[in-house]
Amino acid sequence: MRRLLLDEYATRFGVPLAVHVADTKQMSTGFTDEVSVFPYKIEVDPTRRHVTIPPASVGSPSRIAMALDMHLLITVWPGSDSELQLEKLERCMGILDEHAVLTEDRLDPAYTWAEDTALRLSLEALSVEDLLRIWDGLGTAYQLSVPYVVRTVRAGERDVRSGVDVRTSLVQVGHRGG
Repeated sequence: MRRLLLDEYATRFGVPLAVHVADTKQMSTGFTDEVSVFPYKIEVDPTRRHVTIPPASVGSPSRIAMALDMHLLITVWPGSDSELQLEKLERCMGILDEHAVLTEDRLDPAYTWAEDTALRLSLEALSVEDLLRIWDGLGTAYQLSVPYVVRTVRAGERDVRSGVDVRTSLVQVGHRGG
């Protein structure tokens, strides 16, 4: 996401954009004329709790990965010209909207991604109260920010234990009139 914003912003608008993946300490002290990507919550994706992935090699056991949702705040920190804050935020949101699915060519090559991995970026519905709680917890003044969720991030690949093969059947039950 950081790399996407850096590359696309410079290409489209002809000016560089400072983007940082921020931790709690950095968010509490703030930035000047920069964009921060702040991961504030990670949780298990309830719809894809354990995803089966191909074996590491032929003859290896099947593996599973835990699918996660990563919740982020995108914040455009004001600089000397605070009127540009809204424009930068709009531009960043446009880039993220146009690239809502990050495929292999946009994923960080420093990490070993499973084949055909894609991450989905979407706006998150977060109440004003919840948003303000995050900022209160950071101990800094509220800054204009937009919540996003990244689905599905794979983590914790591990071998599947051998055991009983469980199969699922669908049985249709109905009432026969007569």
